[in-house]
Amino acid sequence: MPTAPPLHPPVTMQRPYGTPLLQPFPPPTPPPSLTPASNYAPVITREKSDQFIDMVYREMVNAHYS
Repeated sequence: MPTAPPLHPPVTMQRPYGTPLLQPFPPPTPPPSLTPASNYAPVITREKSDQFIDMVYREMVNAHYS
């Protein structure tokens, strides 16, 4: 006599919500053509940073008094 399949999958197959699914192996490393090159990173100097902060400050003061 054939038996009916269980109504619920085995406990090992159930996963509570919010639990991350662990992968059995790490993701593959992308090819060099897709990895960012360090040569193209923007260089922000202290002078440029100070100029930017001064510009933002002036705009905030102008917006506050207008």
